[in-house]
Amino acid sequence: MIKLGIIRLLLKRLSYAQKRKGISLFKWDSFSNKWKIVANDVANTDEEFHSSRTADALR
Repeated sequence: MIKLGIIRLLLKRLSYAQKRKGISLFKWDSFSNKWKIVANDVANTDEEFHSSRTADALR
């Protein structure tokens, strides 16, 4: 059920363009029992990511 919610959330965020790719970092919030987005990056499918928010959040 949680995986389905994550997939729906990603599709909702990326639905504005069909030829886009994205990478997201989620963190489980045990107080609200929900996944929270920590960082995400998006780009056109044929381009590199122009930002590194997701990688920076892991440091």
